This record gives sequence, C-alpha cells and structure tokens, in this order.
Amino acid sequence: MSTIASAVAVRKAAMRDMPNILALINTYAAKGIMLPRTQFEMSENIRDFSVAYQSILGTRTDKLIHSPTINSSNVRQ
Repeated sequence: MSTIASAVAVRKAAMRDMPNILALINTYAAKGIMLPRTQFEMSENIRDFSVAYQSILGTRTDKLIHSPTINSSNVRQ
C-alpha cells in the first residue's frame, strides 16, 4: 500500500479569493454565527486573511483562514 504525502501551504489572501471568503463568512452570518460582510469591507481587509491549501495528486483544496484572532466584532454572541 502506498502513502500519498501531502503538505498544507499557506499564502496571503488576494483579491481573487474575495468571492470565496465572502461566501464562507456570509454562510456563517446566515446561521447567526458571524456578522455579514460586504464586498467593500472585504476589499478593505483582504490583507488580514490567509488561504491554506493542500495539493493531492494534482488537485487542490483551498481553506480560508482569518489571521487575527476572532473577537466579538466578528462573532455574534
């Protein structure tokens, strides 16, 4: 049996990542977990996000990571 080695890499988020980040945040906002964000808010704060991705056999899986710690302005209480 062979083992596929894969590593997770992290990079700073770019403007091209904004639609996916907004979708993730606003999905949680619809459930009342986070506050919604607009495209303008994301464009102002994109530098605060990172994207983690993992490549396995030529495919790529991206995960979004927000760099600063979560605080009460991001999560509904």
